[in-house]
Amino acid sequence: MADDSSPSEVPQTNSQPTSGGGPVHPALIGEASPTLHRRLERKDAENPNKPPPLASIYLGAKIARSRTENPEYLSHAAHSLRELIDALPNKYPGVPTFDHGDLVSRVRDLLKAWDTFQQAPAATEAQARAEFDRTMGAFATESAGVRVTRREQHGALLGAMDPAGRPLPGVIADLRVSEWGVYRTFFVRACHHGAVTVEEFDGMLEPFEDFLIDRLGLRAFRNQAALEKLIGEAEGT
Repeated sequence: MADDSSPSEVPQTNSQPTSGGGPVHPALIGEASPTLHRRLERKDAENPNKPPPLASIYLGAKIARSRTENPEYLSHAAHSLRELIDALPNKYPGVPTFDHGDLVSRVRDLLKAWDTFQQAPAATEAQARAEFDRTMGAFATESAGVRVTRREQHGALLGAMDPAGRPLPGVIADLRVSEWGVYRTFFVRACHHGAVTVEEFDGMLEPFEDFLIDRLGLRAFRNQAALEKLIGEAEGT
């Protein structure tokens, strides 16, 4: 994707409909972007009570990427793409999530119980120790959901997203998990102002979109579009 376009040069209309029947947003350039956006809208509709909205995050990333007059456009786009990756597990039952905010609250309760024990007079020391032990036990039990590794989460997510619905051979599953991890690592680095060129960013974004489309079960749609194009060329249309 070239970097010589300004927002005014992005086409303001598009003949491809969205899932709601309206025009595609001008930032959704190419074949993959509108297709991915529609599928994310459908996934959001399937899970209306599980925010955040995937389609909005993705569209925000594409809009940010198109605003080249903004000196932070790559960082802002990368931030949204990282958010998209981290939001996907919320849409799939059984895939572990990282509840860091709740973990902070639990650590606070644990430290409070420890301070109470440390400052307790001799008469109440045993009671304070028992309360700390109870809080520590609850902390260990309730923290199980955040002890999963990022790679384990990615493996569970990609397994849940597999359109065939069957386990992949271990070596193939490992390769896909590794690829997904590469995308996340890259966008995290880019959103934190790591040294990333436009060419590198777009070179990572395009395969990421293709990868996500395939995981969301859209390979048939994409193949159908390619087939119709070939038929049209053969018929001279």
